[in-house]
Amino acid sequence: ATVHIISISFKPEDLALEESEEVKSEVRILTKDGTKNNAFPSSSPDGKQLVFRSGRSGHKNLYIMDAEKGEEGGIHALTEGPWIDTMPSWSPDGEWI
Repeated sequence: ATVHIISISFKPEDLALEESEEVKSEVRILTKDGTKNNAFPSSSPDGKQLVFRSGRSGHKNLYIMDAEKGEEGGIHALTEGPWIDTMPSWSPDGEWI
């Protein structure tokens, strides 16, 4: 099964609508590697980057990408090896994952 990381955005003023009204949103796929398992994203404290687990190398390693542009904004392998890295999270100051 293909697992992607997506972004869902909406206008904050749309949340003030009555319960019966529809909130318009935009869904964007941030990961482009559709053949591997991309999962467990964690946003950096400043909201600019996401760290996530992906099997794109044949192993489940960690990667960092732009939180708004996704892989189109660049992707960086954080770990690389024959092990399973999963469920990453950022330290509150953004210095550690």
